[in-house]
Amino acid sequence: MGHQTETTLLQTVSGYWDQRAEGYSMDVQEQLAGETGENWLGTVEQLAPAADYPRVLDIGCGPGFFEALLGSHGYQVTGIDCSEGMLRQARQNIASVQANAAVGIGDAVSPDFKEESFDLIVSRNLLWNLEYPAEAYENWSKLLRPGGRLILMDGNYYLHYNDPAYAPHSSGSDHKHMEGIDVSVIDRVALDLPLSRHRRPEWDFTQLKALGMEPSLVRVWKNPAANGGEVVYKFILTAVKE
Repeated sequence: MGHQTETTLLQTVSGYWDQRAEGYSMDVQEQLAGETGENWLGTVEQLAPAADYPRVLDIGCGPGFFEALLGSHGYQVTGIDCSEGMLRQARQNIASVQANAAVGIGDAVSPDFKEESFDLIVSRNLLWNLEYPAEAYENWSKLLRPGGRLILMDGNYYLHYNDPAYAPHSSGSDHKHMEGIDVSVIDRVALDLPLSRHRRPEWDFTQLKALGMEPSLVRVWKNPAANGGEVVYKFILTAVKE
């Protein structure tokens, strides 16, 4: 990348999310107790492949939203993240509901698991801040068994850097508990990230189809565009491995 080496980038990103961990965990706890948790459980139960005890990999698990939610509803959940601070919060949230889940440090681009190890891969708001998102999709697809499914939420959070239609006012944040964290750190990182340059989910569909997966949209959120009309702010997509 132009401004930072890969090692420095990962250190910067993980350090930022370490600082965000406590506030992000507050967000997650509120989501789990409310409509967000109910909606996500319904979405997963509707889309998840049939299995007696579905094996789930949560990539970029953060404070353990899917671990607490799915791990307490019959799923076997493994979560990985680059942030030790997030993982500490995740373990606390898992323990609070006695969920069937475990978390650990992991590489989101190249998760270290055997091929075809999982029935379901889930990820929320992670892919946008990866240096190699296309490689990530390729590696993730290998981890799914045939008939396995990906469910991903992400968005065009920094496309306003490169696309005039995505003015800053067309972006927003779902996070309430920022706890005074300096977000300019991640803003600067996003300048160099590849997904700050591509309209999504169109980009995602192209990548997934090239891998032989069949993607579809589950939900889309739109905001006013700078030049009129609407632009996609965030989305949930799903894709099945044939």
